[in-house]
Parts: sequence; C-alpha cells; structure tokens
Amino acid sequence: MTADAVWIADFKTGAGAMRREYAAQLAIYRAAVTSMFPGVEVRAFVLWIDSGKFEELDAMTLQEAYQDWSRGVLDSISPS
Repeated sequence: MTADAVWIADFKTGAGAMRREYAAQLAIYRAAVTSMFPGVEVRAFVLWIDSGKFEELDAMTLQEAYQDWSRGVLDSISPS
C-alpha cells in the first residue's frame, strides 16, 4: 500500500492461464478493498507460483467480472 494505491494479489498454481473465476474472485476482493480505501486506486494481480510471474488485471476486466458475478448472485436469489 502506498498513499496512492493499494495492491491486492491472489496466488495461483498451474499453467498460468487466466480463468474467468480468477478475475471474478479478484473483482470481489477489489470491491471490498475499494470500500475500505475510498479515493485510492486498487490494483489487482494474480501471482503464478509455478512460474514466478505476475499478471495485472485491468480495471475494465475487473469491472466486467464483478458485474457478471453480481448478476449471477441476483439471479440465484430471485424467485422464479
């Protein structure tokens, strides 16, 4: 964390291929952290343990993943 940004990361094993659920997971973390640090940029990364590389998810990807996730949650609790 700096005065300008908070970095969040999730550690993953395997081939280092981004999957939709990883983006959704980080989007949920980002939403929670953003509410704790209003006005501060929150950056999200996946750190691939097997390769030692990291991958940053851009804000648009995270926003879309969060919207997809929240629609799924709302659909699951809406009466049929």
